[in-house]
Amino acid sequence: METEVKKQVRYFSTNESLGAIINGLDIKNTDNILAIGGSGDQAFAMLEYCKKVFVVDINEDQLYFIRQRVEYLKEGNINEFLTPGDFVDVFPMFTKERNNYFKHQNRLDKIKQKTDNLEILSTEKIEELNSKTLFDKIYLSNALNSSSPSLKRELKGISKNLKSGGLIYMVDYEENIKKIMSKKNFIFNKFPHGLKIEENLTDSATKVQCPDMFNYNWVPIVFKKAKKQWLKI
Repeated sequence: METEVKKQVRYFSTNESLGAIINGLDIKNTDNILAIGGSGDQAFAMLEYCKKVFVVDINEDQLYFIRQRVEYLKEGNINEFLTPGDFVDVFPMFTKERNNYFKHQNRLDKIKQKTDNLEILSTEKIEELNSKTLFDKIYLSNALNSSSPSLKRELKGISKNLKSGGLIYMVDYEENIKKIMSKKNFIFNKFPHGLKIEENLTDSATKVQCPDMFNYNWVPIVFKKAKKQWLKI
């Protein structure tokens, strides 16, 4: 198959803990998850446990990169799956951790069997998502700036695609997450898109992501969409 990777690929591997993402999203085998694409590592990791992953990314070249990785995995070409084409190892420490995660026991065999349940949406389809397209979990990586004044508005918009009781997982620098966690009123209770910090899952993910606060300073935070009966109208 074609091995050339397009030149605009920025993310060849994740610098987040895949174990932290799995813990923080509390993934069930019935979950349909919407995930930011990036390198694809996160989506592949989720695919082992959930029903289906829908991948989106504003960079079409990242989606191309993920499609290549899917084909390599289907072929059983593990080396190319982990380091496809012109792989650039920007974060060697994280790449080693990522490789160890995927090579654990028969994890890649399980993911390979479910590759048909990974749907890569084109950049054009991102705009087609509306409030009728609902997901159990949404993974945002660092796509949102948690220090931005528009964070609440952006999260409310994204939560329209989240089922009642669903989760949103994102990461940001430690100082930004601390600011959010310190705001006791950082709760969105405007019907019907109320979000609140899920403290137990945030804590569980944080313990895996940054046990010594060294992982590139990424710190996770998990939001839960309130069930309708919890919301103030």
